[in-house]
Amino acid sequence: MDAYLVHLTRFGVKLGLSTITGLLTALGDPHRAFPAAHVAGTNGKGSTAVFLDALLRAAGMTVGRYTSPHLEDFSERITVNGRPIRDAALVRLTARVAEAARPLDPPPTFFEAATAIGFARFAGLAGGRAVDAAVVEVGMGGRFDATNVLTPKVCVITNVSLEHTAHLGPTVAAVAGEKAGIVKPGVPVVTGATGEALDVVRARAAEAGAPLYALGQDFDLSGEGAYRGLTAAWDGLRLGLEGAHQRTNAALALAAAERFLAAEGRPPLGEAAARKALASARWPGRLETVLHRPRVVLDCAHNGGAARALADHLATQADRGPLWLVLGVLSDKDFEAILAPLCAFAHRVVLTAPDSPRRGDLEAQAAAARRMGANARAVAPVPAAVADAVRDAAAGGGWVLVTGSIYTVGEARAHLRAADRAA
Repeated sequence: MDAYLVHLTRFGVKLGLSTITGLLTALGDPHRAFPAAHVAGTNGKGSTAVFLDALLRAAGMTVGRYTSPHLEDFSERITVNGRPIRDAALVRLTARVAEAARPLDPPPTFFEAATAIGFARFAGLAGGRAVDAAVVEVGMGGRFDATNVLTPKVCVITNVSLEHTAHLGPTVAAVAGEKAGIVKPGVPVVTGATGEALDVVRARAAEAGAPLYALGQDFDLSGEGAYRGLTAAWDGLRLGLEGAHQRTNAALALAAAERFLAAEGRPPLGEAAARKALASARWPGRLETVLHRPRVVLDCAHNGGAARALADHLATQADRGPLWLVLGVLSDKDFEAILAPLCAFAHRVVLTAPDSPRRGDLEAQAAAARRMGANARAVAPVPAAVADAVRDAAAGGGWVLVTGSIYTVGEARAHLRAADRAA
């Protein structure tokens, strides 16, 4: 299984729907066997998917969730009722996908094969019945993403800012157009987009005859936890994910759950069930505390928008003591846009690089960090950088934040969990 999927990584990124359509046709169109919620956007897709997964399960449904990339293990990408796909099912389904892909030219990419495996699991092709609902996160963009073979019950577009410009276009409007490519005729759209991006999403929804529900206009979740939704109105909601930005993701999930349940002809979600679902939601690597002495927090702030949201959170953490920031940013990301919002909060910056062909140039990054006023040094690999920061923070009465690439956070998490088990 690992060898087959690793082999596919050499085909890189290939946006388009012809290969995934051929692959799914050969598998019997598993993507048509379950109702889905489709989640696109620049930031917050995964957290929104986690909240929505929890809410639909609270409504009594068996729920699949497909997200990417994973932190530590491929199985994290494909869950049913919060549990990662089992090894035996993954092996069986990977073999079926490999056989179905044999005659295809070009062959599927890693992401296309992973998507097919996820849809096959949700359709019950590994045994058992199909899930009652699947929450599916877009990999990149939307219009030509492999997940866009779905005809969902609700579409979610979290927000839009510049990202993957080589693939999605050089402007916010162009990126928004790609993300709005998931909109389907008559299918409700829930969005947190603003400004120019919202205009693009609104125009696409109008063209498709799709009802549009915008955060701050049609629904909202206040800092006090008051949800004013499409039909529901609840006060004092608590979230299981830390950070003020998670209110936006939870609000999107709540509104999407309202539309999904209505589209499926199911009763509205009850207040008690919604409260429990939101409070119990968990998403590793998103302001996740993995050690307490010293405190070590992991967060996947892999672009400028996510870094600004993280900086807003750091502004509330002044009483934690000096911060050792471990930052690993890939070469195709805007390093300075990620570091700039975080610089003012960092006592020390430890730059590192994950084990990836896209690893950043640490010397160039260190020079840039010093020009920005950071007390920075470069340490690789990731486990060594984390170990250095933990040791120094413990001696200096501070704490550690590991952020940047999801791959950096995944390597740090695996290292810290292994060290904790060995202690």
